[in-house]
Amino acid sequence: MIVDDDESLLKSASRSLRQDGYDVIVASSSDRAIELLKEHRVSVVVSDYMMPKVDGLTLLKKIRIEYPDILLIMLTAVSDINVAVEAINNTGIFKFLLKPIKFSEFKNAITMAVKVHRIPVETRGDNDNPDPERVSETMIESLEMQHPGITSLPPRDKEGYFLIENY
Repeated sequence: MIVDDDESLLKSASRSLRQDGYDVIVASSSDRAIELLKEHRVSVVVSDYMMPKVDGLTLLKKIRIEYPDILLIMLTAVSDINVAVEAINNTGIFKFLLKPIKFSEFKNAITMAVKVHRIPVETRGDNDNPDPERVSETMIESLEMQHPGITSLPPRDKEGYFLIENY
């Protein structure tokens, strides 16, 4: 789910994620996001910070309480360190992204969040602090999918040195 009052961002971000095979739900307000969460099963919520009526941080705190297994990503043009600290320390967000967004960074954050969400809750640690070992395994799997062979090493000789071909 993407929550932002910027309709053009909602359209471009959802189009980009749908092209990568994600099911995407969009909401242009915090109230609409809460309504949609009651109707749909969601793995990740990305919310803008600055929105009318209810800000994104308040929304994410509410989601954390009502839907503790959903991973949260804060998206904002406000580079206020206090907002970041509050989001990370007291809301347990998974990622904090600054606008203007780079879609490659945005997609990587979504991909990683979805992968971590697939890890059973009991093995990923508490919701605010996923188990670092499982997160590392997930990151390695993601790298291997994006760059086949990156996590494997070439064979070694009898003395333990790597054998490099084509040299």
